[in-house]
Amino acid sequence: MEVDGGPAPPLRGMGLPIQEHKQGLLLAPAPLGLDMRRTLTLEALQAGVRGDQQGRHRQTQPQGRAQHLLRARARRGAHVLAGEGLLGVEGEVPEPARASEGRMQAGQGRDGVHQEVFLRRLLDVREWEHLRRAQDGLVSFAQELLSSDSRDEQLIGARILRQFATDERFSDETLRKIGTSASTMERLVEMLNWRNPAEQNIRLWAAEIVSKLAGKKLNSLRVAGIPGAMESISSLLYTGIRRSSEIYNNKDVVADKLDYEFSAFNLMGLLILKKIANDHDNCGKIGNTRGLLPKIIDYTSASKEVLTAEAPTRAQVKGVQRSLQLVKMMARTTGATGRSLRQEISENVFTISNIRVILQHGRKHLNLQRLGIEILMELALDEKAREMIGSTGGVLKELFEIFFRLVVVVNTEISYGSGRGVDADEVRVVAGEALAMLALENDRNCERMLKLGEIGRLVDALQDPALRVNSARILRNLCAYSRPECFFHLAGISVAMPVVLKAIMLEKEKLLEVSIGLAIQIFKFSSSEEMEEIFNRNHIKQTDFAERLVEILRVYRQPSIKCPRMRRFVTEMAIQLMNSNENCIQFFRHHKMDQELKIVSETTSELECFHVFSGSVGISRHNTPVSSLVETALQFLKAS
Repeated sequence: MEVDGGPAPPLRGMGLPIQEHKQGLLLAPAPLGLDMRRTLTLEALQAGVRGDQQGRHRQTQPQGRAQHLLRARARRGAHVLAGEGLLGVEGEVPEPARASEGRMQAGQGRDGVHQEVFLRRLLDVREWEHLRRAQDGLVSFAQELLSSDSRDEQLIGARILRQFATDERFSDETLRKIGTSASTMERLVEMLNWRNPAEQNIRLWAAEIVSKLAGKKLNSLRVAGIPGAMESISSLLYTGIRRSSEIYNNKDVVADKLDYEFSAFNLMGLLILKKIANDHDNCGKIGNTRGLLPKIIDYTSASKEVLTAEAPTRAQVKGVQRSLQLVKMMARTTGATGRSLRQEISENVFTISNIRVILQHGRKHLNLQRLGIEILMELALDEKAREMIGSTGGVLKELFEIFFRLVVVVNTEISYGSGRGVDADEVRVVAGEALAMLALENDRNCERMLKLGEIGRLVDALQDPALRVNSARILRNLCAYSRPECFFHLAGISVAMPVVLKAIMLEKEKLLEVSIGLAIQIFKFSSSEEMEEIFNRNHIKQTDFAERLVEILRVYRQPSIKCPRMRRFVTEMAIQLMNSNENCIQFFRHHKMDQELKIVSETTSELECFHVFSGSVGISRHNTPVSSLVETALQFLKAS
């Protein structure tokens, strides 16, 4: 007996009666146990693979004929299972396991129906050790089907690859095999651009496979290196209905239909881009792809209704989250590429305003608020962007509101696919970091902040363990970079000195560093008599304070990555004390400050020359190098 001109697939060890059927082979209906049904399912597909391998070696049979038989056997395998009763009523299609897969498209035909049912049953088999042995053949089989011109065969090929690529028991080997096949990867990337509604399932499954490939560093580089890959991925992001007057050809159809799964493709496209963006060079490629970055920024938009809803749509929140994560990754890129990307992101008129809405109404979505604030921080590395953020109405006000938020906020958001949630204190901390960055070397932003009248609350926050570091940073920058005509806003800042001096005498690392920096700025607003009164009122002897500064230099004899401005601030403070009170010169001499300053001069580093860093690259250089400060301090100590 033959099937399509070839021998029927051998069903090893079955011993079951076989009868003819107008559509192929059917097993005589006889009751089978569960184990027998599973074995039959495996046998049907494995027979097709073996038949293909035998067909390759037949000298009398052309290659095309062997491939035809392979596909015929897969189809007949479905008929065999349907006729025996394993798949239920012949032709019945069970509901897909996932809503995003959609229903089988009309016009697929009986063979297509049987292939879908056959594949679904095959991949529900529990004898994974048997399937593992057949994995290599199945993946090869699926790769061949992927290259077919038949939509039915493309569908079953994509489905097999997707099932293996998304199952942790088989994914590593499957992704390795796909990743080493340039033709398969190119075909999968090409499928991302198939916008015919009838090919929706193929396109979605191809996107799932590509997203898994992009999760592996080497494969991610391979995907990004395929010509036109970024354009194909960009096609997954659909931000509106295209005009009906536009003409579409064959595989370039965009469906203006309500049942087309735009949300599934949008989320998958953002996921692929997020994984690809883990590589610095790929961020540049994303930025250079025409129209892609504006699409990504469009997805950062969330309405007040969505953010305040008791049960927001999962896809909407997840889409905003992924787009914010992606924008953040691109904004934190280093070097010339990073500068270019930050400029392009900040110049998009929707970026800052979209984040502002999240800050205003996103109390229920702390993870979105944190991502939005972190994007502002990254953009603020550039002076022009700093000004743009500060001049956008309401942004500074909302950041202060989040920073001073006292009520414990319960995070009702489910952090879709991004690990643990975010608590309120974490968001408050990043809000403080953003405010400190926005005030850095920007007198206009300093003026805007001072006009909000938050100095009193900032001083109070110096006693809050979660806020004191960033509160000190903000106050220091406001004192250092405000214009003289704004100094009256800072008149009451001296009330912070008891807390600041206590921190200098007792704390370490970041809090110690920012406390010294803030004390330097506050002392600039004080006369020599006022400085002495401050020490007396807080029961701190100036000789003890001088000894503490020398002790700090002994601890930090090398530049510190955690607090790179420590030695700079200590040296500045010593100069200020010696300049205001000659007795301090004797105090420092007694404690051998000159020896510690010489060690500083011999160990200075570029690390100490910048306010902030982008990766390992310094941003915003200090006006005065540490070496010059050391020379000035030594001159005071040498004076008779």
